[in-house]
Amino acid sequence: MTSTCPCCFAGLGQERQVGYIGFAEPTPIEREYITLVCMLSPQRDRVLRFYIFPAMNQTGQKTRRFLKNDPWLRSGVRLKDLSEFYKVVRTIHKAQSKLVSPVESGN
Repeated sequence: MTSTCPCCFAGLGQERQVGYIGFAEPTPIEREYITLVCMLSPQRDRVLRFYIFPAMNQTGQKTRRFLKNDPWLRSGVRLKDLSEFYKVVRTIHKAQSKLVSPVESGN
């Protein structure tokens, strides 16, 4: 399963001096899913960048805040084009499946 998490930038006050601050609030029930983070313009009229993350529960916080060039963004996969979405999700899903060992039946 995948989740979509739109996020926007605040460009007011002190944030302008350090770069935009982004906010992402994934739906609680979907935090464990592979997530497409869509970074919106400050006016929320277009998508600036797409990132895919294996999950959005890394911090245990409801809202994820980050700077425009935050290291956290580098922990995801930035899509150059939305057409890469399926391939990247399949790769992440395959990697996650290998981490889960099958439960042995009671032999």
